[in-house]
Amino acid sequence: MTALVGWVTEGRAPDSLLTESVDNGGNVTAARPVHPFPYVAENTTGGPADQADSYRPVRSAAGANLALKWLGSFRSGYETVGNWVDGRWVVTKGKA
Repeated sequence: MTALVGWVTEGRAPDSLLTESVDNGGNVTAARPVHPFPYVAENTTGGPADQADSYRPVRSAAGANLALKWLGSFRSGYETVGNWVDGRWVVTKGKA
C-alpha cells in the first residue's frame, strides 16, 4: 500500500512490487517481484525459486506485436482521449 500511496500523492511510480506467499501461521514461504508491463520476473540468476532476489525484470514476449482493438463505438460526445501530461495520465472528453 505504501507504494500505491507514494505513486498517487507524490507521483513516484514503483519500479516493482514485492509479492509474498504466506502460510496459515503468517510465515512468508516465497517472494517474487512484479514489474510493470511489458516486463515479467524471470529467475535469471539460478537462485532459489522462492526468493525474490533470484528474479530480474525481462521483457515479455507477450508484449511483442501487441495490437489492441476497440470493443465497439460510442455515440458522439462520449468519446474520451487519454494522454500523458506532466507525468500524469489525463483523460478528457473527445471532440463531438
